[in-house]
Amino acid sequence: MRVWRIVSWAGLLGSLYGLLCILGAPRVKWLTELGATAFDFGLIAAAGALALAFQIVGAFLTNRVRRRKLPWMIITILHRVLYSAIVVAPFLFADERVRMWWIVAFVLVHDALAHTGAPLWFSWMADLLPRDSMNLFWARRQRFITALTTVGMVAMALGFEWFERRGLVSLGYTLIASVGIILGVIDILMFHWVPEPPHEPLREQEFLRHLLEPMRDRRFRSFVIFMAYWNFAIFIAAPFFNPFMIEDLKMSALTVQLLGVASSVGMVVGSNFWGLLCDTYGFRPALQVLAVGKIFAPLYFIMLPADSRLLLPCLVVFMVIDGFLNAGTTLAPQGVLLKATPRRNRTMYIAVVNFLSIGLGATVASLLAGKLIDWLNTWAIVETHGYRLRGYHWAFLL
Repeated sequence: MRVWRIVSWAGLLGSLYGLLCILGAPRVKWLTELGATAFDFGLIAAAGALALAFQIVGAFLTNRVRRRKLPWMIITILHRVLYSAIVVAPFLFADERVRMWWIVAFVLVHDALAHTGAPLWFSWMADLLPRDSMNLFWARRQRFITALTTVGMVAMALGFEWFERRGLVSLGYTLIASVGIILGVIDILMFHWVPEPPHEPLREQEFLRHLLEPMRDRRFRSFVIFMAYWNFAIFIAAPFFNPFMIEDLKMSALTVQLLGVASSVGMVVGSNFWGLLCDTYGFRPALQVLAVGKIFAPLYFIMLPADSRLLLPCLVVFMVIDGFLNAGTTLAPQGVLLKATPRRNRTMYIAVVNFLSIGLGATVASLLAGKLIDWLNTWAIVETHGYRLRGYHWAFLL
């Protein structure tokens, strides 16, 4: 499909935007340089999760408009450009706490815009693909994007290393994020050439009825409960993996980012596997296997060897395995939401499920875990047989 190639290339640029601005180790290093504590990292993760409530706004908008492309493009370009307000925070404020609250506030607004546009985009993309092979199309797109983003990870890590060695962390991240913002805007503009299938808005029903419909669906109630518990457990630990490696393990941003490359390799290897598994056997078996596998991620950080010669090889192996599982955790829930939801009210199903399962669960978990880590770091430090257990370890154990 020529159209899907455009979507895939645009998705690559969007992925690079996320990598350069949000997900890469340079941002963690930059925030650490600005004085961010574990609680601050928890606040930032919670703000991003809480913004998922705006998917409900986006779903309402999707159900009311006949054309989805133009509103989505306007909202998402604004979302990408707005990230510049976060990047300039160190140049605007000298006070550490004021600066951090500015960043948290704009993360919330930035992510709120992203989630407002998400239902419009997913509804549009779901109408483009054949239902019987939808997961395979998404898996191939994910593999393509992940493979090329991995190259971008290496280039970004090497480039940022030059700035980090010279004590120019803020300048380095500012330049990298600026490139990311430009690529992110180009990503959206490429969708000008992607056609939009006919879309019938739902004007005859009330908003409240649309909102409650997913929770009245018995099949979805169990899925929401499962995903809420899963995301609560994941977000007790996941937002703190990179800060832990930079602060506690004293790794450079280059090393942490190259470990991210190992994770990407696992995702590339796993994408087709999980896509075929979901198409062949359904989503339930895939989710059951993934739920068991992801239990061990935080435990692995607790059991890392104290011997520095073994530390890095062990982390590489873990990141490849975790990336393989992450390919499934992206595809399987997404597949349920795109394939097993009614086309008529699909966007509201996606919005409600994401907010209840990820928004609430991740927000509460991130805030509690961040506060707990800062509190435990002040007194609950245990040293035994070469191991040093701090607040991060206790959170990972939970």
